Amino acid sequence: MSGNLKDILSHLSTEFTDDAMDGLQEIKNKQKISSLVEQLNRDLHKKLEKKKKRKEKLRFKDQPWLYIAIVIILLLIVLSYIVIHRMLQQQ
Repeated sequence: MSGNLKDILSHLSTEFTDDAMDGLQEIKNKQKISSLVEQLNRDLHKKLEKKKKRKEKLRFKDQPWLYIAIVIILLLIVLSYIVIHRMLQQQ
C-alpha cells in the first residue's frame, strides 16, 4: 500500500511541477518572476496571518469568571453530596 501511495504522490508531484514549469515558461519577462514570487509570498503570509488570528479568536481564552463559576458549581455539588449523605444516614 505504501508503494501505491508513493506512486500517487510522485505522480501528483510530477503533475504539479509540470504545471508550474508550463506557467513559468509562459511568462515572457523573466525579471517579473521575482516580483510575482514576492507577491505570492506576501499573499500567502497574509492568508496565514488571517487564519492564525481566526484560530486565536476561536480558542478558549483565559476568563476568570469562567473559572470562578466552575469552582462554585463544584462546591455546590460537593455540598449537595454531603447534605444528602447526612440526611440518608439520619434515617
